[in-house]
Amino acid sequence: MNCRQDEVNVTTMRCPTAVASPWTVCFRVFAGYRKWHGALALLTGLGALLLGSPHAQAQGLQKLWEIPADGSRDYVNGFPSERGLVFNPTTGHLLLSSRALGPTVAVLASTNGAELGFLDVTGVSGGSVAIGPLGAGEDGRLYGANISGSDILAPSLRVYRWNNETSAPVVLFSGNPVAGLNARWGDSLAVRGAGTNTQLLVGGGGSSVLLLRYANGAQTSLLAQRIEWPQAGAGSFSQGIAFGIGNQLLA
Repeated sequence: MNCRQDEVNVTTMRCPTAVASPWTVCFRVFAGYRKWHGALALLTGLGALLLGSPHAQAQGLQKLWEIPADGSRDYVNGFPSERGLVFNPTTGHLLLSSRALGPTVAVLASTNGAELGFLDVTGVSGGSVAIGPLGAGEDGRLYGANISGSDILAPSLRVYRWNNETSAPVVLFSGNPVAGLNARWGDSLAVRGAGTNTQLLVGGGGSSVLLLRYANGAQTSLLAQRIEWPQAGAGSFSQGIAFGIGNQLLA
């Protein structure tokens, strides 16, 4: 899940059903408001894995480590350049995407934040942000997307897969996922499953999400399906999404 959150103190949840779809989405309804930004703040003063927000502290969580925005890592600069953070279940590493110096994905040790290397980003380009959120399948394959489009611009969404931390990226999707619709996509990304059963959710600036699944057994391309919730306000899925149980997602 793309770690960005603007509100804490969850009190209730509402779960409307999508239009012409069995999917439901659970929106958190918040009693209190306090600003913090997950992937950005998590690596510029709050530490990794366990957030240093008041809500996290109330749950007994503690900061493990931090990477300050002091120039020691040129891909962490305090500006909202850090777009995604994901845990690789097969290596135990964290992957951080950043646009500070062009598209960059750093490989970090989850235990202490040490820099271990970088993903190959050859060919990663396009959109207003060439690499945005990241996700990981249960098989350790890594996924990333650009951020593209707006209310007046047709998107050119690109979704990539890395088979492992040393492989080159493969373009699985490129183009406008909803023909004729100008919309922003790629602010958030969630992944579940493995192999041909992998599913991806991509959120953006509107009241819809994309469900992407492999088009064939060769797993060389993805098909996109739009799932719409008119009850959702604009940008409801841009701050972070995750798969729930069955046909449920969390936002």
